[in-house]
Amino acid sequence: MRRALPATDIVSLDRMPAHIDGAQNPLALLEGVQPSSISGFRLDLPDDLEAWRNGLDRRFRRELDRGWRTFNENAGAEFRFVTNSEEARDIFFGLKRHQKSSVANLDEPYFLDQPSVRKFYDGLFAGGLADGSVKFSVLNAGTEPVSSLLSLLDARGCTLIHLATAGGRWKTCSPGRLIIERTMMALHAEGNRTFDFTIGDYPYKRHFGASPVQLVDAHIAVSWRGLPSVISERAMQAMGRSDTVRKAVHKLGAYS
Repeated sequence: MRRALPATDIVSLDRMPAHIDGAQNPLALLEGVQPSSISGFRLDLPDDLEAWRNGLDRRFRRELDRGWRTFNENAGAEFRFVTNSEEARDIFFGLKRHQKSSVANLDEPYFLDQPSVRKFYDGLFAGGLADGSVKFSVLNAGTEPVSSLLSLLDARGCTLIHLATAGGRWKTCSPGRLIIERTMMALHAEGNRTFDFTIGDYPYKRHFGASPVQLVDAHIAVSWRGLPSVISERAMQAMGRSDTVRKAVHKLGAYS
């Protein structure tokens, strides 16, 4: 890996699983590996899906049922998987940009608008929808997309990557929760049992029964110029300083 890299001072391997398919991740054995401040979340569903749902918190089940009743009152309410790559891209970028506009100033550059990022997702949808490695589920009310979920599938299971909702009047039915539940139910019927909810300790993940998965970070100095930053970081970790402090030090470029 070092021989393949360009001129590099520090290699940062963040949010790595310690184990993959039951085998230890060799990159997690590198010197200086530390527990990440961020956890992943994983859910293994049983064969009996109804038993899983009945085991969820009663209040959460009632909220899901109420959300479905509210959503289904709309004309043309439906759940479906989108198989056309152009339609998937239009819905994906439309909902993500709408979601972003509710929390940020769109006068600032938006990550998903970058040409390289658009090109990546264009390829992801075109190739993944065709070979089945990508699933793009949507809740529609007539012609209006209400929420969408982009998922990646492989031999290990399903990874829930991007969730987006229209917000506004649709908040009353919690469309994000609804599309997660219906997507898992549909994929469960196709034989999928493991669902990776990725990083971020959001309450809805625990409500669905997902459990935290310990992740690890490795920051390795591969030149003398990288040593001060790595040493400083390890000292802060030893003193119990937060990941926020580490990022602040790097941002200030104290050792650039």
